[in-house]
Amino acid sequence: MSNSNILVESGTNELEIAEFQIIKELPDGGTKVNSYGINVAKVREVIRYPEMTDYPKGNKHIVGVFKSRDKVTPLIHLAKWLGLSEKQPSSNQFVIVTDFNGVTNGFLIDSISRIHRVSWSDLEAASEISLAGEDNCIVASVNLDDRLVFILDFELIIAEMNSDINMSQYNLSTDNNVDLSPEKKRRRAQHTILIADDSKFILEQLSNVVSESGYLIETATDGEQALKSYESNKQNISVIVSDVEMPKVDGLYLCKTITSQPNHPPVLIFSSTMTKENKLKAFEVGATETLTKPEIHRLIPLLDELLFPNG
Repeated sequence: MSNSNILVESGTNELEIAEFQIIKELPDGGTKVNSYGINVAKVREVIRYPEMTDYPKGNKHIVGVFKSRDKVTPLIHLAKWLGLSEKQPSSNQFVIVTDFNGVTNGFLIDSISRIHRVSWSDLEAASEISLAGEDNCIVASVNLDDRLVFILDFELIIAEMNSDINMSQYNLSTDNNVDLSPEKKRRRAQHTILIADDSKFILEQLSNVVSESGYLIETATDGEQALKSYESNKQNISVIVSDVEMPKVDGLYLCKTITSQPNHPPVLIFSSTMTKENKLKAFEVGATETLTKPEIHRLIPLLDELLFPNG
């Protein structure tokens, strides 16, 4: 399976989810099949278990590395990372190869069933699940053919594996491209930035950097919440920074709705799937600029450029 022919029109609030299965090992020796989902926009291909090479001193959840279209790719034991199974990989398993945040990764799964086209409004945000905690790895849930399917936070997973794309490694105070003088912070404090992202992990990182620079912030964990927040306080929102993949209302639909109004603020799309094609989609719905996670170092200079064009 490849995502090359699976396109969703800009701003329709729809997405395609690839449903896959991971088998949980039970204490009595039995098994249970769990269904999970991933946005097809993140998927490069799905392949049979490939020929593997051991990777010395790799993360305990990394099986090894393999070649995906001539690119050396780490394979993550997803069941082990989720705490569902410790079983050794076998040739009858499959691998979802992902391409986002500028890196390629493989995720070991047991089987893959089908692709579902759904509306973002069908997804329930993880924050609505009472068990959701600090280390929650689920961003949303959806009922597909009467099955509860969890959408995993793949950005959190790969950030734990690869410090180069973990935005928490970014230190604003040592960035020479950002003016952190008291005067600049005072000027920034006249502006409120609305940040929308369904990943608690990403939202926290963005919020910390934006507030540390001096800007005021409002946050939303899905597009519907972001839209309500904007509508109730639009006179005070200077810029909107939004993810694309969000329950209820996705970032492109959010952007399209806001930019269709007069005197709207700039909208920055900050996404892990910012391919050339997706950049075009973002501009089609009125985005001012796009950033690819984990380019968090570009965010404050871009906000300053938009809000203080004369320096």
